[in-house]
Amino acid sequence: MSSQSATDSGLVIIGGGIAFLHAVKVAAKSKRRVTAVCSNPFLEWPMTATMSLTRPGEHEKWLCQNPVDFTVKGVDYIFDAVTKISPADRTIQFAKSPQITYGAVVVATGNRLPLLLPVPGEGLEERKVLVREAVAAIQAAKTIVINGPGLVGMEMAGDAKVANPAARVVLLSRSGELLAGSHPGEWQQRVKAKAQELGIEVVKGRVTSAGAEDYRLTPCTLALDGSTQDSLECDVYIPGYMQGPNTAFLAEAAGLLNEKGQVVVNECLQSVARPEIFAAGVSTVPYKHPNSQGAVDHAAHAVAGALAVLEGRPPRPFKNGGLERSVNVVVAHGAGGYLFWDLDALPPPVKCCCCLCCGGGFPFCPPPCCWCCGPGCPTLCGRCCGGSGHSEGAAAFHERVLLKKFAAMRGYAGMGGAPAQQQMK
Repeated sequence: MSSQSATDSGLVIIGGGIAFLHAVKVAAKSKRRVTAVCSNPFLEWPMTATMSLTRPGEHEKWLCQNPVDFTVKGVDYIFDAVTKISPADRTIQFAKSPQITYGAVVVATGNRLPLLLPVPGEGLEERKVLVREAVAAIQAAKTIVINGPGLVGMEMAGDAKVANPAARVVLLSRSGELLAGSHPGEWQQRVKAKAQELGIEVVKGRVTSAGAEDYRLTPCTLALDGSTQDSLECDVYIPGYMQGPNTAFLAEAAGLLNEKGQVVVNECLQSVARPEIFAAGVSTVPYKHPNSQGAVDHAAHAVAGALAVLEGRPPRPFKNGGLERSVNVVVAHGAGGYLFWDLDALPPPVKCCCCLCCGGGFPFCPPPCCWCCGPGCPTLCGRCCGGSGHSEGAAAFHERVLLKKFAAMRGYAGMGGAPAQQQMK
C-alpha cells in the first residue's frame, strides 16, 4: 500500500464503514487513481456493537484487525483521521500523515456514536482497552442508563440487561415511548411491552447534565427534565443515539454543511457549494432501510457522480428506494433476547422460508429454508405455525447466522482474525 504525494490528484474516498468499503470497491473498477482514507487501521462490524460492549471476548469476533484482509488491490490507502479539507486548493490534511490533493472526494464517514463506534483516528489497542473497560463496567454495574429510545438505544439496553440480569437497566425517552420516530403506534407498544417484560425500565425524561452526549463508565448523577424525577443515579451511562455525521473536517468550508453537520447536496448527492465533493450517508438526502443496503446504494451513486465530474460528465440524480422502516427490531441479541421481524416488509423468498404461506415447516418448504434450521424452522421466525415473526429463537438465529452473512456481504473480511504482527512467521 503506497502513500499519495501532495502533488497527485484523483478520487479520494473518506470513511471507514459500510458505505466506505463499498465506495472503494466500486471506484477500484475505474481507471482513475483512487485513494482510500480509512479513519482507523481496523474495522468493526457496527451491527454487533452492543454485543461487543456487553460480553467478554465478543469484540474480537467481529473485528477485522489486519488491513491486508479488507483492502482492495490497486487502491492507495491512508490510515489516519482527516482534520481539514480545503476546497479552495483541494487539499486534505491529516492528524499524522502528509497532506494530499484531490480531483474529487466522496465523504462516507458515518455518524458519531460515542463508545458504540470507534472514534476516527483511534488505534486498535486503544479501542480494545476501551471496549474491555466498558464490558467490565456494564457487568459490574447496579444501575445502567441508556439514553435514546430508537433502534440503537433499544439494542444497547437489551444486551446490557441480558449480560447483567441483576442490574437495573433504564432506557430514557423524551416522550416515554420507544421507536416513536421510526415506527407506528402498534410497533411502539409491542416493542415497549417486550422490553419491560425483559426487565428494562422505560423512563420519560431528558438528560440536562453537562456532557450528556458522552458516555460514562463510572458512577454519576444525571439531571433530568420532563420527568417525574429530578435526577437519576447510575454506574454506567451510554448515549444510544446518532449524534450527527463525522464531518467536522468540513466545518471551515463555507456552505458545505448545514447546522446538523450534514453535507448540503442536490439530487445527485453532490455538494451544492463544491461540485467535486459527494456524500454517502452523511448528507441532506437520507437513505432508506435496510440501513446497510441504503449505505451501499448511496456509496455506489456517490462514486459514479464523482467519476463523472472527473471525466467532465454531469452526474445523475439519485433514486431513493428501500423501505420506510427497518425490517426487524432487536430488543436483545441471542439467547435471552428477542427479535421482531417486520413480516410485511420481507421479500417473497424470505417469506417462503418463514413458512408464512402454509405454516407447515419441514418438510413442506423447499431447501435451503426450514431444512437447514430444523423441524418447523423454530429459530428463524419463532414458529412456523401462524408465522409470528418474533421470538427469542429469532434473536438467536439472527446472531448465529445472519449477522455473519451480512458482514461478509458488506466487505468485512478477516473478521475474527489476528492482527498483522501476530501473523508474521
